[in-house]
Amino acid sequence: MSVLSTYSGHSVGNWVILALVCLIGLYVIQIFRSWYRLRHFEGPLFASLSRLWLVRAVSAGTLHLDFQAVNRKYGMFNDQLESNTRNRC
Repeated sequence: MSVLSTYSGHSVGNWVILALVCLIGLYVIQIFRSWYRLRHFEGPLFASLSRLWLVRAVSAGTLHLDFQAVNRKYGMFNDQLESNTRNRC
């Protein structure tokens, strides 16, 4: 630890903060890349960015109702997949 504490005159706390900022940045980049690859599929924006909606639905016991509502509103996943493949050819 003495090497880190004296390196460039920064304390260990600064290194920890820098590591946390880098980890958060990598997480945000990963979320954006996942969203960007699947952006052409219709669906709720919050569900494409986070899994908190899934935790809420499971804890409330309404997961099956939420999936039914999403399927009614946006259609089945297979239907969207087929239409997107046809549009790309």
